[in-house]
Amino acid sequence: MGFVFALAAACPIFSQAAQAAPTDEVFSAIPEVKKTNAKPPNYQVAPNAVAAPGAMAMYQPGPTTPEVRCMEAMDEIVYQGHPTVQERITLQTPFNQNPERVRRWVDAARAVSKRYHMTAKQLRLMTTPASAPDLKTFADSRADWFDDAAMVYEDMFKPVRAARTIEELDSKLKTVQDRADQLDNQKKTILSADRNLRRKYRVHAPRKTDALTIYVTGDNPQNPGK
Repeated sequence: MGFVFALAAACPIFSQAAQAAPTDEVFSAIPEVKKTNAKPPNYQVAPNAVAAPGAMAMYQPGPTTPEVRCMEAMDEIVYQGHPTVQERITLQTPFNQNPERVRRWVDAARAVSKRYHMTAKQLRLMTTPASAPDLKTFADSRADWFDDAAMVYEDMFKPVRAARTIEELDSKLKTVQDRADQLDNQKKTILSADRNLRRKYRVHAPRKTDALTIYVTGDNPQNPGK
């Protein structure tokens, strides 16, 4: 879920249309074939990113490369820095002029922003291979994103002088919205860079989102109760 949507769901000021649910990647990939007596065509099997070499590299015997170990460490830091399930629920709950909901939202936003800053610090301090300077640059970029995202949350709950006019209020809200939009775009760029680095250094998908790993370990971050 994009950063903008998280903010929008939390506060009516930034209300947007709900994002459409993704289509089923399994069934939507099945080609539609007309019922005829003709011999069916030979369909090329699409590459399976989960079953591709490297998808389960962490379970393969033998040593891994420094680049793989670095990406695994980065994956764990980033995963631990994400909001908890309950925090996500709280941040996505509309206020509806309910003071208790506002209080819970502020408490969750404080906790998330603090964790984001800590995650950024850990990313900057992590050791990266000297042979892969692009991993250091990537870690710093992710750290910048976490710090910037934390500051957006902080700007939403820290005390500020009340706006004197509607125009001033609209300007302040637009500033926050623009920063949130920028973070959302940065996140897409970071995810693209992440995929490129994994291909370059033959690194498996993140453990917490690798579908095959989730199947084997039963550790599903989207359903932590199971």
